Amino acid sequence: MKKTDTLFWNDPHIAKSMLEAHLNPDLEAVSRKPETIDKAVDFIETLVSKDAKILDIGCGPGLYTKRLADKGFNVTGLDFSANSIAYAKAHDAKTTYLVQDYLEMDFENEFDLITFIYCDYGALVPEDREKILKNSYRALKSGGQLLFDVFTKYSVMSQAESCEIDISDGPGFWSGHPYIALHGHFIYDEGVIGDRYAIYEANQNRIFNIWTVGFSESQLRDEVEILGFKVMQTFGGIEDRPFDENGELLAMLVEK
Repeated sequence: MKKTDTLFWNDPHIAKSMLEAHLNPDLEAVSRKPETIDKAVDFIETLVSKDAKILDIGCGPGLYTKRLADKGFNVTGLDFSANSIAYAKAHDAKTTYLVQDYLEMDFENEFDLITFIYCDYGALVPEDREKILKNSYRALKSGGQLLFDVFTKYSVMSQAESCEIDISDGPGFWSGHPYIALHGHFIYDEGVIGDRYAIYEANQNRIFNIWTVGFSESQLRDEVEILGFKVMQTFGGIEDRPFDENGELLAMLVEK
């Protein structure tokens, strides 16, 4: 797995396109539908007391943080996208929002619960997965918990390889100017899928590599336990569905 050097999240046009995708209730490309988010927040509410401090890393435009804050929790949202954080701040005065790379966050013994939602963990290269777990462990109080989700290995390996081309004469997802976008969806090592986007414009060419790692329960358990976490429960999604190895999602609640 090779990280993309190009700053995907900080490209102004792509950031705008991503925000629009986040806020579209009919899409599940970058966020889940509102009714699914509501169920997830209702479940999260059962995990902690009302005086709990919650940190949502990769919070985007605040779809979960605002709901949690409205329920009375002390919430902090952290995201690398200044565009998403600006939207979140404009629509939610109760939550503390920070523009920051979660790989660089430096909290210590501060939160009762950290949430990391929509399978971002599996989009990280192995060394960054280790880093986010270490950062989260340090940020949690003793007995604090981390709740996160990934795609199952079954769901990832059930996909087929494909190639697509998108020719845009004007503003589109990738640029405000005409472009050609080539998208390759490839299966690499067992449980790893790479989406490679090559964007060709008149004045520049860009490459984005987006990875998706699928996990078995035992693989994910090994990654968290080696860094000191205790696995409390596994689910088939943040909404507290029963876990199925042949399902789409694996959510895990781990404790410091």
